[in-house]
This record gives sequence, C-alpha cells and structure tokens, in this order.
Amino acid sequence: MEEKQKNKERDVYIEIETPETQKEQQQAAPQATEPDQASEWQEKYLRLAADFENYKKRTAAESLELRKRIESEIFRQVLKLYDDFVRLEQNAQPDQLAQGIRAIRENWQKWMRENQIEILNPIGEAFDPHLHEAVMQQPVADPAQDGRVTDVLELGYRRGDEVLRHAKVAVGRYQGPTETENVMKGEDDHDLG
Repeated sequence: MEEKQKNKERDVYIEIETPETQKEQQQAAPQATEPDQASEWQEKYLRLAADFENYKKRTAAESLELRKRIESEIFRQVLKLYDDFVRLEQNAQPDQLAQGIRAIRENWQKWMRENQIEILNPIGEAFDPHLHEAVMQQPVADPAQDGRVTDVLELGYRRGDEVLRHAKVAVGRYQGPTETENVMKGEDDHDLG
C-alpha cells in the first residue's frame, strides 16, 4: 500500500502537457474580459497623454526662460552702449562731439563683431533679394550697372546665414541711350564724314 501511495504521489507531481491539459489550464485560468483590456489600454493612453502634456508645458517653460536670459544678456550689452551716449551728451564739449560719436561707433562695431553680426553695405554689388530690399530704381548710363546696387539708404545686417535686416537699396536701371544722345551721336557721325 505504501508503494501505491508513492506512485499516486508521483502521479500528482508529474505534469504532462497534452492538448487536453492545455484546454483545462486555459479554462481554469481567469480570463481578462474585453472591457478589462479596454480599460487597461485607456488608462495607459491617459497616462501617456498626461505625460506628453507635462513634457510640452515643461519644454515651453524652459524655452521661455532661456529666451528671457538671452534677451537680458543682449539688453545688458546694448545698455552699455546707451550709457556711452549719455556720458557723451553730459560731458562732451562741442569740439569733442565727433570724436565721442566715433568712439561709440567703434564700441558698437566691436560688439557686433563679438556677436558675429556682419554689416551689409552692398554698393556696386549685384542686387540680391535675399540680402537687399529694393526701395527705388536709379537710371544708369553704363549697362554694366544695370541690376547693381547704386546707393544704400539703410545698412543691412546678417548673422551667419540669417539676415537680421535687409539693406534698403537703390538699384541701377539701364534704359539705353536717350533720344538726345542718339541725335548728338548722329551729329558727331556727320562731322566725321
């Protein structure tokens, strides 16, 4: 009888997977119902959506803070130049005014170089709509000046590839010789003949 119990105990602990036992296990295991799964996915979605909203708010706040710090640093630097104007106004004698203005301009240009800001003064260059804003056309006698910048009304500025302000320019427009010039040229031809 002891032997039967041992065999019986052995039979209890030996598990052989057969299609029938797999079915039994599936039936015995609690099945997640569709509403439970949907609720679980909805909860995951809501957590993910909330995390994303928090991320957007945090990055927006960080971006705003960074912008404020950069602007403040720029304003501090520009205010130094303003202080130069105030000192000039308060202390300069009329004969020293031009010298003071030159010193301020040099300080300003130094600041621009330190911040990689390039002055656009394109006289004689071909008109480039990416760098220049044409505000007027000027007649030119030389056809080589057609489409070239003949005058700069307001300097432009560029930092790297970014144009901070387009140069406002006058662009040459060749219209050919005038009627008067043609008549005079014709008279010169008669004098030769």
